[in-house]
Amino acid sequence: MKNLSIELNQDYRSFKNELKVSLNGDLVVLSGINGSGKSQLIDVISQRERRDDKKAISATIKIDDIQINRNNILRRSFKDNVNVPELTHAGTGSITSHKNHAWNAYRQYRLDFNNTYLWDYKESSEWAKKVLIKEYGDQKFNNSQITEIEFKDTIPPNFVWKSDDIFTNFIGELFFNYAVDVYDAQAEAGRDNKKFDPTTLPISPWKQLNDLFFELGFEYRFKDDYFVKSFQINEQPNLYQIKSDGNVDESESRKLSDLSDGEKAIISLSFASLSGVKHEDRKILLLDEFDANFNPSLTKVFYKILNRYFISQGILVIIATHSPTTISLAPDNTSFYEMFKQSVKLSARILPVQKDDYTELQIANKTFYARISDQASRIIELEKQKIEFDTRVGELQKQTKTLLFVEGEIDIQYLNKSIKFYPEWKQALDNVEIKEKNGKGNLSKYWKGRLQIKEFLKYPVILLFDCDTNQIDDQDSLIYKRCIPIQNMNSIKDGIENLFYDDLIIKAEKSRNKKCVKKSIPDADKEDKQEWRVIDDEKKNLADWICANAEKNDFTDFKVIFDIINQINQNVTL
Repeated sequence: MKNLSIELNQDYRSFKNELKVSLNGDLVVLSGINGSGKSQLIDVISQRERRDDKKAISATIKIDDIQINRNNILRRSFKDNVNVPELTHAGTGSITSHKNHAWNAYRQYRLDFNNTYLWDYKESSEWAKKVLIKEYGDQKFNNSQITEIEFKDTIPPNFVWKSDDIFTNFIGELFFNYAVDVYDAQAEAGRDNKKFDPTTLPISPWKQLNDLFFELGFEYRFKDDYFVKSFQINEQPNLYQIKSDGNVDESESRKLSDLSDGEKAIISLSFASLSGVKHEDRKILLLDEFDANFNPSLTKVFYKILNRYFISQGILVIIATHSPTTISLAPDNTSFYEMFKQSVKLSARILPVQKDDYTELQIANKTFYARISDQASRIIELEKQKIEFDTRVGELQKQTKTLLFVEGEIDIQYLNKSIKFYPEWKQALDNVEIKEKNGKGNLSKYWKGRLQIKEFLKYPVILLFDCDTNQIDDQDSLIYKRCIPIQNMNSIKDGIENLFYDDLIIKAEKSRNKKCVKKSIPDADKEDKQEWRVIDDEKKNLADWICANAEKNDFTDFKVIFDIINQINQNVTL
């Protein structure tokens, strides 16, 4: 685990001179509300005001007591991904352009990357400088005595003048240079009367990217047959949609601008993987809200690429984020810190956070990701939901009076029996269409999905839960959630059977010579402080016996249900 020490040697925005901060970890996630200073801290660590700014920030940055300068630091934000440049059609013209850029840098700044104009071109400057000094010596180089012709003749054809920002799109040049290597190797084999052996060359960059895209589950690829033709690559590299057989569909090319912002971000990371970034060259990767446009699946891919091409190479990765998904899906080796506004009068603005603090967030996001990542199962789930929704809407469109949903068919059986003893309740039941929902779970699902169906309501819908569900009465538009009040004097404490007196249940068991309930005191018929539960397999048998043998006073407590129905219907103008 690395220790990053940050010491600010000047005032910078909300941070004061002599700020000292220490962050520990190989992967660090910074979170905090807007204005807490996350991006400002990223500026301080990078030692410059924003990535494209040439203004330096005086700060001492150390990893494990070794000082790090700005050229050892990579930085990227989500804004950099919006306008990703398209792939180039590289050829000899590109070679000329790269040499022209290098010549201008030599002529104006002697390829000195310490000059602010070359801050971002250290690698290209050092490459060209090394080649030139080897050919012409220090004195001629330093005195600017190398002519333009000498300069361009000395710089090798595979030279690329590009920003040290590894996210810069140089794929066209990379493809072209590899194609040139293949061309040269084939020519050499021909001169020696030998068969060209492609295994003598490294894996092509397009195959490396295609293999990565396959692993990450992306549905596009590069072609696999680029070569040199007329001093340039045979065609401009493009991404293509893949067909069901895994081959590219050449009629479906995709520009980088066609990709979502989240895909552009991952593509830029994928391209960066080809740079072969090493710990010797880069020490820190700063990502400032780089994840702003990620969905959960891209977040998983994001962490996979970071681990393989950066963290495993010894590079410290720091992510500033607002995303709960990025926090919750972070790997176990992540160190978390939260930042606070300057206006908050506390001893520190940056404090470590234990991962356990995010446990609930992790469970919610991982559950959601698991649901959507299995595409086939997700489609089945959503199609089932659509069928359920269409069924609900169909019920509502046919509705001519209040709908009463109960948990099961036994509830309906008891209600229909009760009105035979109490004819005055019959009007209430005639004013509703009663249906069963096969358990409290489906009633709860109906309530949760109420927002989708409210516009289709013409009459009230009553969701009647049994007393043991602990539901709180609620209302949303014409949808009413009601829970049957518990009758505490009765020993059965769950289900609609709570409305029956203990004497009736005991009578049923004796008459049938079979137990109907499980009792808190087995085989005891004492009435005080007992809790009984109807045996699942006996629910229907008990209902049939009660409806055949019960008397009027056995259904007295069912009045609470009819009171609920009457109250709702009286309050609504139908």
